[in-house]
Amino acid sequence: MGRALFLLGAGCFWAVMMAQLVRREVLPYFEFRDPPSYRSYLRTVSNPEVTKFAVTMSGAPVGEIESVVLPESDGGAQLREWVRLEMPDAKGDKKTLVLASRTTLGTDRRFLRYDSRATLVELPVPVSFVAVRNGNRMRVTLDAKFFRRDVDDIPFDDDAMLSDGIVPYFGGRLSVGKKWRVKTLDMRGVGAGGDAGRVSTTDLYATVEERETILYQGRHVTCHKVFFRRRPTQDEEAMSHIVYVNDSGVVLAITLFVGRYVLDVRLADKRALPYEEARDWKTTVAMPAGFQQP
Repeated sequence: MGRALFLLGAGCFWAVMMAQLVRREVLPYFEFRDPPSYRSYLRTVSNPEVTKFAVTMSGAPVGEIESVVLPESDGGAQLREWVRLEMPDAKGDKKTLVLASRTTLGTDRRFLRYDSRATLVELPVPVSFVAVRNGNRMRVTLDAKFFRRDVDDIPFDDDAMLSDGIVPYFGGRLSVGKKWRVKTLDMRGVGAGGDAGRVSTTDLYATVEERETILYQGRHVTCHKVFFRRRPTQDEEAMSHIVYVNDSGVVLAITLFVGRYVLDVRLADKRALPYEEARDWKTTVAMPAGFQQP
């Protein structure tokens, strides 16, 4: 009788612990569904437009981000982005990263191709990333002066969006409780020291957890606060971004965690452009002489 009670108790304990493990480690992955898509984002963009962000660290300017969205008459679209960031490396020496990218969407406004070039101004060896969709899979290629890496057969959902990991959300209306997953390109192959030549994608897990009022350009604005983490749990160590989105679906601010550094990214300008001007847009972000943009 005693042995039976022991086995029954051990079985119940095992079942409770397994249920806790599944709830904590497995079920969260299934909660991150129905992500925002390029189609839902472009519903809020009726004309070509330019968006500019200013980047600061501890109150000091360290960079800028500029993007242009160009909807096409056939239903497709082009999304272009330019980034310049001045950051200390692992040794504390300042390094300046510049990046230019172009995302191409098909006539159904689903992802087709991502092209980018990046380099360090202090070590001008350009690195190109190319991601090409084939059905529900993706091929990613990293090409630099001394090496080339290819990764085939990366799963890519039908309506998925691809981010360079700097701006993880382009815009669109949200509601508290929404969760989704976004693929980002691992840019560590561009950095100085360590992981050179690495090419892969990483999933970020987004959760709209609350509404918060922030001070934006001298005004108090209530926003949806979106947490992006590298794991589908409320783990502060896994935090990569906090994004503030107003009720019109516009991203007003981003807190970007880069190692031990915290960057504050603030919307500086957002305005419509004539089609021809957007198509031929010359970025205001300083790019190195001779730097070829996609």
